[in-house]
Amino acid sequence: MLTQTGYLSGPSAAMIRVLVGVFLALLLATFYNRTPNYDDAWFAEQAYWLAHDGRVRSELFRGVNGWEKQLFIFHKGFIYFGTLVQWLFGFSLPAGKSVGAIWTALLGLMLWVYGRQVEDGWALWLLLLLYVANGAVIELAFVNRPEPMYTVLGFGSFCLLTTNRWPGAAALAGLAVFTHLNGLCFVVAGVGWLLSSRQWWRAIGFGLVAGLVSSLYSLDVALSGQWATFWMQLTNEPALAHISGVSDKLIIILNVYRQFFINRTTTAFTMLVLGTLLLNARRLLTNQTHPARPSALYLLWLVIGFALVTRTHTPNYAFIFVPFCAVVVARCIVSVYQCQPVMSRQAAGFYGLLTLYLLAGAAKAVYTIRTNYTTPVLAEQNARMAALIGHPGANVLAPVSFFYNQMSRYHLQAVDAYLFYYQSITGKKLTNAVLFSLAESTNMAAVITYDGKGPTASLSDTRPLPDSLNHIGHYHCVYQDRWNSLYLPDR
Repeated sequence: MLTQTGYLSGPSAAMIRVLVGVFLALLLATFYNRTPNYDDAWFAEQAYWLAHDGRVRSELFRGVNGWEKQLFIFHKGFIYFGTLVQWLFGFSLPAGKSVGAIWTALLGLMLWVYGRQVEDGWALWLLLLLYVANGAVIELAFVNRPEPMYTVLGFGSFCLLTTNRWPGAAALAGLAVFTHLNGLCFVVAGVGWLLSSRQWWRAIGFGLVAGLVSSLYSLDVALSGQWATFWMQLTNEPALAHISGVSDKLIIILNVYRQFFINRTTTAFTMLVLGTLLLNARRLLTNQTHPARPSALYLLWLVIGFALVTRTHTPNYAFIFVPFCAVVVARCIVSVYQCQPVMSRQAAGFYGLLTLYLLAGAAKAVYTIRTNYTTPVLAEQNARMAALIGHPGANVLAPVSFFYNQMSRYHLQAVDAYLFYYQSITGKKLTNAVLFSLAESTNMAAVITYDGKGPTASLSDTRPLPDSLNHIGHYHCVYQDRWNSLYLPDR
């Protein structure tokens, strides 16, 4: 609000509360018939076999690195938690998506508690608004992925660290590693933050405690004694195939800035954070007691840690930074209003960037809701194709999403497994002709091609096939929609 002196007072808490309510409603609305994500079924299958066989493995990727026997390279803490949730509520798509929802909600609660302790009034609501309106939160809130879980652990580590409880902070950072190896960035951030504060012995202690807890990652390997298999899976991990040496990793480190401009919603948030930091730059650098200084320093170390440990840059990883960026922005803006009168010209930039950020978040939510409404219910779509296939117990080559409601009915293998196997052996791209030839050689009773990862991905040649391709090899098309093409063997 503009005062008689020409300066601005703080934003309206009532207005921000309304915006929080609007974006929270939009976020919840994105759950209805939520479009399946590739990782929903992939991680659900790992949990499925852990619940049924007592070990994490994959039939979908049978033949890849011995995964059909046991997986040793996976997101362990996340899969163990997901197994518990889906064992209780069933291995359905909504149950799988609730795994991410639980941790997303918990992170929101943690931000509320944190905000109540350090802020009040409109600043608390601004912190919550930045969270619920974030595009990465909207994207991953209802996806069976580990980012919300290890971000909760990382944010908990940050909260304990900045209140002089470093042993607990180190333990949570170690659990973040156990959940996902990207959690190492929280170990780096914690050690770096303590070193920057010249707390040398605490930094060493933090690293030791975090290392001890994170060693849980290798517990299953130690108990089984399969270190050779562990090393084989690690060195042949498909997700790391693009990193063949130090130079490849160096390129990833130097290009870390791309993570923060990877899509429109992330770019809008990055611009808001950078604009806020510029507004506070002088005070942050010269005032050792600036309220945003501890969180800004931790965020800097978190970015450094992420650059060192990440294998790639992806929109999913934007979630890691959301709570820390939100805290920095909220605390910086509070400091601006508390330390000096704010000219309308100074605040105009912040409000402009905030408006763009909220518009980007709203567009993301609306797009997601619209996509959900135009996507068929996965269980019904799978049942429709299963009815055409028949032959329970037969071998079926399908997208990973066919796992839902069909894993116990068929012997399923993922198209992706054939892609990886063929390319790793021949170094050539898997074509439709080769795909169907391999399917015939392995007695597949059905082949389902799919639009799994978009037209520019490596599986673009297995997208739903044109109507003109109604017969390939010894298979003919019996069903097709925008997402799948179902082929059965010629009789």
